[in-house]
Amino acid sequence: MKQTYLSCVVVGLFGLVLVGCPTSDDIDLNKDAGLGQHDIVLSVDGGTDFGPVPTDLGPTPDLTPPPVCTTNADCTGSFSDLGPCEQEVCDTISGECAREPQLEGATCDDDNPCTITACKSGLCEVSGIEDCDDGNPCTTDKCIDSADGCQNIPNLDTCDDGNDCTVGDQCGGGVCLPGNLNTCGCQGKPAGELCNDGDASTLGDFCLDDVCAGFQFTVFNPAANSSEARFTRVEQVDGTTLAIGSDLRGGTQWSWAVEIQNGNAVYHQQSARSDTTYLATNGVLAAGSNGRISHRTSGQSWAIDGALQTAVDAVPSSLGAFSNITAVWNDTNVALFFGRNASDTYMKVTRCDGLAGTPTCQSIGFGPGATFIPRFAVVGGSGALTGPLVATNGLGPNPRNVIVSHPGASSNVMEAVVDITGLAGMAWKDLAIASDDQFWGVGSVGLTMRGTGSVAASLPALSGKDLHAVAILDEHVMIFGHESTDPSAQQKLWVHERGNNDYEPSAYAPVTIPIASVHIVDAHVTDGDITVITEPTEGNTSNGAWIGTRKTP
Repeated sequence: MKQTYLSCVVVGLFGLVLVGCPTSDDIDLNKDAGLGQHDIVLSVDGGTDFGPVPTDLGPTPDLTPPPVCTTNADCTGSFSDLGPCEQEVCDTISGECAREPQLEGATCDDDNPCTITACKSGLCEVSGIEDCDDGNPCTTDKCIDSADGCQNIPNLDTCDDGNDCTVGDQCGGGVCLPGNLNTCGCQGKPAGELCNDGDASTLGDFCLDDVCAGFQFTVFNPAANSSEARFTRVEQVDGTTLAIGSDLRGGTQWSWAVEIQNGNAVYHQQSARSDTTYLATNGVLAAGSNGRISHRTSGQSWAIDGALQTAVDAVPSSLGAFSNITAVWNDTNVALFFGRNASDTYMKVTRCDGLAGTPTCQSIGFGPGATFIPRFAVVGGSGALTGPLVATNGLGPNPRNVIVSHPGASSNVMEAVVDITGLAGMAWKDLAIASDDQFWGVGSVGLTMRGTGSVAASLPALSGKDLHAVAILDEHVMIFGHESTDPSAQQKLWVHERGNNDYEPSAYAPVTIPIASVHIVDAHVTDGDITVITEPTEGNTSNGAWIGTRKTP
């Protein structure tokens, strides 16, 4: 049988393509050298003889594209229009990034700072309104979309400062400002009853006129290098409260005056001098050792050794010049100076007229005698007392202590009002006159006295007490001092009702003022406020010029 042999190349998987298959009638079938495994033998009559089937075609090429993602992180930023409640995830099966809803209740932002939002079914929905309450009653809290959310705006509402001793508290600057003091547990309580005004900065809190309040103290330093600063006297004239004092600077003693305003000292620089120690003032005049006088002409202006000093020095007197001036008094035209003579053997009194112009001065008499040291001079406010009262202390182991009065501007003689003799170590230390001309005097060894006009009487002594200062209010008397057996002890205040005719020691209500490094030396009442001044205790070289004020609500 005649056959035709084809040598071909097979391409493709689903068909055969015969390429370049030569024909030869002379091929020797018995020679297999030309017949390979990949040769296809076709019969002449159209039959096909495939021969051996190939078994090794090589690896099949992988034409699948690589995946876009394998983790969710690979999909970040894949969708520019992603909603607030959608998230980008990776479909690990397809390898493609996809978007799907956030979990129910997930937080979301609807671009409104005043709403509370959460995801629900793939949408960002409002679940509430932002709470802007800062817990401060002195701010008005609101949410303002245009102002980026919560605003806490200070208001002027009423509030409660947490102090039961204040009423009418009001907001200011975002804080609760205290109002006026109220009864604070003092309603119906007797004057001098101890209480707590709720203010940690006050000392000696006590009830008075149904109000609880204490003393607020400030320390005055006239100079940075001051030591042993002390106050001596405090008086008020024409609405001005003036105190005198002294201090040491570099070994030199200086005396000065200060004006007390709201419990603080305003230094009067022109009053300062080192040639005297101020011992007396009435708010206009200041005088002291060596007979020196300073005259406050107006405001903070002072005349040092001016026309008044010249007139006082020119007075002819057998007693000689003043060695010191310890009490002063004046009205618009007349001034009185009380002190000791040059040899310190007699009391000396000088009267000066014409203060508004050129003053002229003269000596005046002292009825009880001359062996006295004048302590201070004060005058009442009603006009019944036309001149001053002067407290004087006698000399000797059993001194005679006298309160004298000047009966009027035309008189040149002073007469005794109270004459106390026989208490060893007694000495007047303060004298106060009320607006109705009732006056009280206090001193060492518990010395007390009360009088009206030209009638006065000593009272039972507060034994064992060293009394330094007295102040009179409308309904009460305030006496300041300490236990005489211990001068370094804390200061005491004894309160007495003016309408109570019982003057035994048990009728006084004691109040402790816990200050032990200073003594209260004088007190004054201004518009119901009680002002006290201090000096250091003996041996204390620290600054002891303190001002204490008990404010009346």
